[in-house]
Amino acid sequence: MIEKVNDYNLDQQEALRNLITNDSLIINHVVIKPDQSFPAHITEHEVYIIIAAGQVSIRLNDQPQHTYDSGQMVSLPKGVMSGISNQSTTKTELFVVKSIQKTK
Repeated sequence: MIEKVNDYNLDQQEALRNLITNDSLIINHVVIKPDQSFPAHITEHEVYIIIAAGQVSIRLNDQPQHTYDSGQMVSLPKGVMSGISNQSTTKTELFVVKSIQKTK
């Protein structure tokens, strides 16, 4: 078998599972319960957030918070302060893709 299969569970109530980590890419599957948030942090890489279900609210630097829906992808540049939360009444499911750029 040439391909590698990474499973993730769609029925989880809360999860942060790393699916892939290699020299150029990190992919995480994230399930966020209602009213749950992650501490604000500076993005170390370019980040792409794919919202598979629900809504996610994101605050970047000093900008007002914005809410994004399932079916959207949000791109975050490297080096911004970001805070992510689920302010809805249903769980949110995301895939977080981080592009790792090597320095020369």
